[in-house]
Amino acid sequence: MLTILKNKIMYSLFLIIILLISSLSYYIYANPKDDFSQFLSLSEEIFPENYTFILKHSSFYKNYNHQEDFVQLGNLLMDELQMPLGESLIELNHLVYISKVEIDKGTNLSVRLTGMNNDKSTYLTIILESNNQSLNYLSMTKMNIESALQKLDIKVNWNLMIQGKYTNSGSEFQKLWKQLDDVLQLNEIETYTDQRTISTSYYSPALNTKIVSGSNSMNLQVALHQNSLNEEWQLTIGSPIITIEY
Repeated sequence: MLTILKNKIMYSLFLIIILLISSLSYYIYANPKDDFSQFLSLSEEIFPENYTFILKHSSFYKNYNHQEDFVQLGNLLMDELQMPLGESLIELNHLVYISKVEIDKGTNLSVRLTGMNNDKSTYLTIILESNNQSLNYLSMTKMNIESALQKLDIKVNWNLMIQGKYTNSGSEFQKLWKQLDDVLQLNEIETYTDQRTISTSYYSPALNTKIVSGSNSMNLQVALHQNSLNEEWQLTIGSPIITIEY
C-alpha cells in the first residue's frame, strides 16, 4: 500500500515538473525577441560579406549655466561611461563636448554633448558601431552603456542600423524584400525612388519600437543606394528609422 502511494506521489511530482517545464518553454518561445537580437540575426542572414552594425542613442541631458559648467558636465558624464575625458569646442555657435574611444579593433564608441544656447539644455548623442567580426564587444558595450545611463535616470532609446555592400544584382532586390518580409511581416508605409536610390519605410508587428510618420506608425526603413563612381550598391536597414548617411 505504501509502495503504491509512494509511486502515485512520485508520478504526480513528475507531472508537475513536466507542466512547469512546458509552461516555461512556452513563455520563452512565445515572447518575441528584443529588437537588438532580431537585428543581429537579420544582419547575418542578409549580408554575405563585411557589414557595420550601428547603435545610436539621442536624448536631452542636463542644463548648464556657463561654458565651464558645460565642460564639467561632460567630464562627469565620461566618468559614468568610463570613457576618456573629451574635447570641448564650439561648432556653429554651439558648445560641443566630444569623446571617442576604440573598445576593440572594429568596435568604436563616440559620445557627443551639444549645448543649446537658447535654454542652456544639453543634447546627448551616443554612437556605438562595430564590424561583423566584433559583435560580442558590441553587445557587452551596449549593456554597459545602458547600465551607466540608467544610473543617470536616462532611458536608452537605441536606433538600430546595419549597413554594408549589397552584392546581388538588381534583379535580386525583390528577393531581399521577401527575405525581410518572411522574418518581420512587413506592412509598407511609403517608398521613395530615384535613379540610384530605393528607400522604403515599413511597419512590422515583430518589432517593439515605433514612431509616427504622418498618420502612420513605422518602425523599419530599408534603403538601397548605388554609388555613382563604382556602381556598387549599399544596403542600409534601420529601426525605427535610418539616422545615418546612406
